[in-house]
Amino acid sequence: MPSDLLAGIPALRQLTLKGNFPALPVDLLDSLSQLRSLTIEGWEVGTSPYSRYPDPWSFSLDEIPTALLRPVPRLEKLVLRGNFRELPTTFLAATPRLQHLELRGGSLPPASRLPGLLAHTPALRHLTLAGWDLLELPAILLQGVPQLQSLHLQLEERTAKSVAPTGIRVPPRLLAPTPQLRELILFWEVLAEDGLPADLLTHVPHLRSLRMPYLPSADFLRPVPELKALQLDTAYFLSPAVLAHTFRLQVLHLKDLRYSEYAEVDLLQPLSALTTLSLIVHRRPDLLAHTPHLTSLNLELRGDTLLPADLLAHSPHLTSLTLKTDDDTSLPVDLLTDTPHLTSLTLKASGLQTIPENLLAPTPHLNSLAIHYASLTELPPALLEPVPLLQHLELNLRGLRTSPAAWLEPGSFPPRLERFNRGWTIRSADMYPHAHTPYPYQARRQVLGWINSSQFRPTPPSADEVAALQDLLLRYPYLDAREGIVLR
Repeated sequence: MPSDLLAGIPALRQLTLKGNFPALPVDLLDSLSQLRSLTIEGWEVGTSPYSRYPDPWSFSLDEIPTALLRPVPRLEKLVLRGNFRELPTTFLAATPRLQHLELRGGSLPPASRLPGLLAHTPALRHLTLAGWDLLELPAILLQGVPQLQSLHLQLEERTAKSVAPTGIRVPPRLLAPTPQLRELILFWEVLAEDGLPADLLTHVPHLRSLRMPYLPSADFLRPVPELKALQLDTAYFLSPAVLAHTFRLQVLHLKDLRYSEYAEVDLLQPLSALTTLSLIVHRRPDLLAHTPHLTSLNLELRGDTLLPADLLAHSPHLTSLTLKTDDDTSLPVDLLTDTPHLTSLTLKASGLQTIPENLLAPTPHLNSLAIHYASLTELPPALLEPVPLLQHLELNLRGLRTSPAAWLEPGSFPPRLERFNRGWTIRSADMYPHAHTPYPYQARRQVLGWINSSQFRPTPPSADEVAALQDLLLRYPYLDAREGIVLR
């Protein structure tokens, strides 16, 4: 990389460099005294012939000049991806205004060197440390960043089990120097049995957002009564009494409740203020009886869990719904009866073969719809009639065996449709025998983008379908022509 690459743009305030470079010129930033934000990502392009994107695990940036940041004293945000094992403790000495720092990649500086590195950033508000060898944390790691408000500590999943087979331990007083902390993410694939101290949150009483693999004790959340958002991977130590400490909670994400002895409806009873819920359910999902203020729900039903028609009876304020089910029974016709304010709906199902024609009748304000049905064989022609305000439509229907040509008739689409993404997958190889016939570039650019797939082979469109799709683009001026319509 030439050292004078950026010499002609001295007023630059934001710079992002991504590429396959093992080192950087020491005077690369000499002319950028006004720079506020710098992102440098060094990686190698993946060797797979089907890969269009770099492999984020193959980092090529192995050496960063010690004095690289000396010309940019006004720098406020720094993001680095690479191997930083040899990064000196004085690397950040020239950027005392730094407020946002992310070090991601392969090797991070040794644990003993990290406190010295951060000692030069007293104004730091956000810190992310994510690497393959983040296997221990010094107790004085955060001593030099007393104003820290957001902390992300993550061991990359690729190496967690092989590099740290005995597990990782977090120092009990790790957060003591950061009483203003508002957001905390602690994520490792492997933690020691006693890796999370029970009193870790004692020193951060104003914490608002927390993500971690599990709760180490029943009283872990007691010191943070102001918590507003919580994300857990498992339900260890989770009970109504535990959640009662966080009665102000508004956002809750629970990945796995299999190990909870409590029914979902009982777990959520103390959380009447909850507005956003994401949950994987293994039992009957009558869990919403005590959360009347929900506006966003992401629910996945596993195993034999049935989908009751009154699932949303206690959620009249719901505006966003994502529902995923493995059930092969039909979707209840009146599922959305109690959600008149719904504006966004995503349905994902692997076993359902039909969708009720009047499903959307109770949702006149719907403006975003995504349907992912692996086994759906037919689309109701009048499905979209009750939603005239629809602007975003995404369909992924791999099991469809009949062309939904009726949807291309005049008046079938809402008049304000702005985005039509992905289209249909028509699995009927005998309908179009020339599956791999080259198609004209002009047709691709004007209307269609066919995506090759090893599992679902694209087939050339018929003349009638092309004409209908062209007419669709003309009749709906709000449709984003840059994305076009993609059939796969």
